[in-house]
Amino acid sequence: MRTLVRGRLLRSRTLHGFLFTAPLLFLFAAFVIYPMGMGVWFALDADAYRALFSDPIFRQTAINTLWYVGVAVNVKLVLALLLSGILDYPFRWIRVLAALFLIPWAIPALPGILSFRWMLNSQWGIFNYLLTVFGLPSVPWLAQYWTALG
Repeated sequence: MRTLVRGRLLRSRTLHGFLFTAPLLFLFAAFVIYPMGMGVWFALDADAYRALFSDPIFRQTAINTLWYVGVAVNVKLVLALLLSGILDYPFRWIRVLAALFLIPWAIPALPGILSFRWMLNSQWGIFNYLLTVFGLPSVPWLAQYWTALG
């Protein structure tokens, strides 16, 4: 009789555990397992690769990415090494300089991005306002290829 009661209790706990985890398992399958499976399925299609490599936008994107990785990352690395050497000196003003360098790290990325989009706005951004104050024409910073991507 005791084993029968224990068996029901165990099955009841197992059922409750499954019912509590079922929504999470469904979401995991829908948003992780299914996209991974579809990615593998699409990766086996050779026509997709032909279309991708013949697309001029993909070529330009690949060139921009390689340029960024080759230049921007290495320049940042060299500058970081130089700054770390400078910030190692025991001067009083070095502490202030170190605090100034930590401010961008402490500010989250999204407000920084939105601030730059506001400053570079071609109609009411601060950079174009300063240009018009000095009598220069305003520049559509984010609308032109050479000013947006450099």
